[in-house]
Amino acid sequence: MKTLNVAASAMLAFSLLAGAAVVATDTAQAASSTQVPVVDGYTGSFYYSNLEARSALGQPKTNKTCPYPNGLLSCQQGFANGSIVWSQKTGAQYTTGAIDAAWAQVGGRTGYLGHSLQSPRSSTQNGVYQFFERGAIYWTAATGAQISYGGIRSTWGNLGFEKGALGYPLTNETVGYKTGGVYQRYQGGTIIWSERTGAHAMLPGDIAARYNELGGPDGILGYPTGEKYRINDGWGQAFANGRILWGPNIGAKVVDENTYRIWAGNPSQFGWPTTDNWAGADGIHTKFQKTETVWNQTTNRLYSAQVAGPNSVVMIGDSQLDGDSYTEQAARALGMTDQIQLAYGGMGYVASNPVAGGSGPFAIDSNHVLLPGGTPGLVIVNLGGNDARLNVPLPDVAKQATLMWKELRAKYPQSKIVVNGVMSRTDASHTQRRAVDQIIVQTATAQGIETISLAGMATKAGADGLYQDGVHLTQAGHNLLAKSYLTELSKHF
Repeated sequence: MKTLNVAASAMLAFSLLAGAAVVATDTAQAASSTQVPVVDGYTGSFYYSNLEARSALGQPKTNKTCPYPNGLLSCQQGFANGSIVWSQKTGAQYTTGAIDAAWAQVGGRTGYLGHSLQSPRSSTQNGVYQFFERGAIYWTAATGAQISYGGIRSTWGNLGFEKGALGYPLTNETVGYKTGGVYQRYQGGTIIWSERTGAHAMLPGDIAARYNELGGPDGILGYPTGEKYRINDGWGQAFANGRILWGPNIGAKVVDENTYRIWAGNPSQFGWPTTDNWAGADGIHTKFQKTETVWNQTTNRLYSAQVAGPNSVVMIGDSQLDGDSYTEQAARALGMTDQIQLAYGGMGYVASNPVAGGSGPFAIDSNHVLLPGGTPGLVIVNLGGNDARLNVPLPDVAKQATLMWKELRAKYPQSKIVVNGVMSRTDASHTQRRAVDQIIVQTATAQGIETISLAGMATKAGADGLYQDGVHLTQAGHNLLAKSYLTELSKHF
């Protein structure tokens, strides 16, 4: 931005549209006080030394007045096409044309903008702007003179002022919402402000269109709390009561803030939302490209849309759950015919599986593995063998197991949770498996969690010869051990 000179095209257009008259000679300005008001002092020094100001302002119209607004000496003198104002703080500056009129309309130097800090200056699109103590006024032939100040101005500035995406203001700030907020329209969008959320821009596009369809600030989403941002190959924007996400070939959809927070941690797990979220009896549903989720407002947890009930068993474990495992067979025998198996080979309390996103505790806490909603009759945790395989320090196993069990209790506060130890033989090759079993059982018992020790159970059942390898049972081995495990599981009912 540059200081105007008398030949600047923007200033000429501004002056002509305002009806400015060019002062012909200094002789007319020097006429006697009976014909022309006196221009003297700091005002006179500025006026007679500044050809640009004289050309824009024309002849003096009133004599100078020097009140003390807010205790500050300030002088103002009217001219044919504007004013010169001098103060101890700002020096002498002039305003003219539409900017002078807009400034005067809001109280001039005693209004909320205060004194001008500079003379009018040119900008893009043949525009003119002028800074004041507490804001600015911008003018173009297309938009007229509009005031910019406060929080809305700060946001506009963050987006590049008139040279940014929003362009010039089309209106002054307007009170336009039932909830008391204000907005200001621009060539390229709108900035909306409320005391609680601050000022944020709505740029044209599908997100703004959907927001307006839903009632804007007075609708279900409330005021914007941030600007539109890029996320993956789409866009998002935050509001007081949720988010709008836009995905390619999907469009703009509403997502509640809690579901969004988890989605944003791993968008590829879910894909883009394909519908606006909706409230069901069990919580807030969101349908994504790859799954449907439910945010439960009682537990404050996210679940899959699958619903578990009294005859459901949710089994979380490793490859020991492969095939028709002893765990599944025993649960069926107890009437748990709806079996939801979440098994990830290599996963443990510390050991990780890439599909699950990491360890068992991380998978559950981060929702990389989504658990079903509802209240299952039984939840069985079958982990620890891979921690034994990796010789994970036993205190680490106990610490991470505790975190996982705590989260499971939060997700299923009314369900029976049973933690298995580690299935093992009594020979030396399974020493570490038995040690991990012991720390799991001790830790769970200390926390009041129901648990079953599986240490040496394979040997006791006569299944030592029924292994595929050193740790995985054959189906015959599972069938044999199901009877022993059922005996132990039945004790918890």
